[in-house]
Amino acid sequence: TSKVQLLSMQINRLFTNKGDRYRYKRIVAESLGLVLSEKKSGNALALLKEAEYRITAQGKERARMAYVYGSFFTALFIGVLLCITVQFKNTNWLFGGDVNRYQIAIATLLGGIGSFTSTFVRFKNYEASTNSGLSIHRLDGFLRVLYGCIAALIFTLAIYSNTILGFLNSAAITQPWVVYFFAAMAGATEFLVPNLINKNMMEPLFRKTFDEET
Repeated sequence: TSKVQLLSMQINRLFTNKGDRYRYKRIVAESLGLVLSEKKSGNALALLKEAEYRITAQGKERARMAYVYGSFFTALFIGVLLCITVQFKNTNWLFGGDVNRYQIAIATLLGGIGSFTSTFVRFKNYEASTNSGLSIHRLDGFLRVLYGCIAALIFTLAIYSNTILGFLNSAAITQPWVVYFFAAMAGATEFLVPNLINKNMMEPLFRKTFDEET
């Protein structure tokens, strides 16, 4: 019964489609029927083991897709902001003619693009967790891009304040693409930040949630 409850929770967390959810819950429920009809748990446990394997395999793939969709749509939003920033760079209400503010904004947004590129390249090695829902994987994808924007902003401010690579500050007016390139590279360092999906962290949380619901 505990195994059935655990699998039912995972099904609810990982499958938003009612058809998929019903199909897996029906298989899980059949294991209880086997126990009642056969008066022993051998075949029922074998059925649950097969169901768990399929739920885990398909659930991990769905979680991975939720992660990449979260980062993709965040990067898409940043791309829209990038286009708006370039389109209205000469307006008084946005930058007021301040070239430095414009370049810092562009560099920050390009950091998000750089972080998405890094995220996409490393996607095949992304370890999803079936103990957490799809929402937290989407949040993890969003945070990946946000980390890149923050890293690019810090790096660009360091350049303009002559803290590091101060020689680029004087060349930024005529050669801003050099700063933009380094900002995008700084955004790609998002891989240095640990993933939000941490199995050592999520396992106790999942068990606590299970205890509360059961």
